[in-house]
Amino acid sequence: MREEAIRGKVPSQVMRLTVLEDAARRPDLFIWRGAIDPNRLDAWLLRRQFRIPGDLRCFWIETGGGDFFESETVLGLLGEASPADDVETVNAFHRTRGMSDEYLVFHRGTGGLTAIQRSTGLYVQLSESNYVETADFPAFESWYMNVIRSEFAHLYGL
Repeated sequence: MREEAIRGKVPSQVMRLTVLEDAARRPDLFIWRGAIDPNRLDAWLLRRQFRIPGDLRCFWIETGGGDFFESETVLGLLGEASPADDVETVNAFHRTRGMSDEYLVFHRGTGGLTAIQRSTGLYVQLSESNYVETADFPAFESWYMNVIRSEFAHLYGL
């Protein structure tokens, strides 16, 4: 099972990502950048000293990030995304505006920014105007279900 997880092939009983199930049901609503080789992702993270939760790692391996529900973007990696949608550029921009190094933004959308809080590994929603935490979640799945899917599922019959 460990080898499968490293390659991004996590058995469903170990890690269920509803966002991937939703994308399979309604591919017209999800535009992914494309799968990323796990070794390439790990090297990229290591060079930048970014530590991320395993579920976000698996999501990036599977999708490369992308756009969905007309207003939501999971940032991609430099070289895999346009500069406006890559992790490094977006985080650098927000740091110049006062965001703490404590956060690594990976999503932006109608509800603001979503980041990994480096000290805890929690997923946190941040106000884009002042970077105050407005909510936190223990996992990618709980963030997606309670923030994104709760906002859009009824609109798209999910």
